[in-house]
Amino acid sequence: MAREIDVVRFVRLFGDKPMRLPDGDVIGSTGDDWPVVLETMRTAGWRIELYEYELEPDVDGRVGVATEHAAVWPASAVQVNFFPGDGGVAFDIDLREFTDQRAADGLAALIRLVSRTTGRDIAIREEGSSGEVVLTYSGSTDEFTFRSTPLSY
Repeated sequence: MAREIDVVRFVRLFGDKPMRLPDGDVIGSTGDDWPVVLETMRTAGWRIELYEYELEPDVDGRVGVATEHAAVWPASAVQVNFFPGDGGVAFDIDLREFTDQRAADGLAALIRLVSRTTGRDIAIREEGSSGEVVLTYSGSTDEFTFRSTPLSY
């Protein structure tokens, strides 16, 4: 277990294909967690862009707007894409952006913030919703747990 994400170790755990897009999961989250996560990210001071779409008119003819996804930059060159849904809050990252420790520190800060906001742990998996877990963050201990060996493809 560790209190920080070491960028070299983190990238190496994904094997020899660093162009993969690992998936993050707010473990046990629901669609109800999304508005709180979004508001927290908006007030964190990071650059954020929302991608929205119009909902179908309701029975009274009102049209609403829903967030399709949000892009957040917790470090200048690191974009994290969040995808809200009924099944919970998920996100992805691009390993090509993890070129220095500042990138990993930005991701760690974002993970801590989302965990604190939701009261839930975070898992980062190999690309694909059922992929193997590479990193887990426990909000109760404020520690990251890394997979012991790199993924093999």
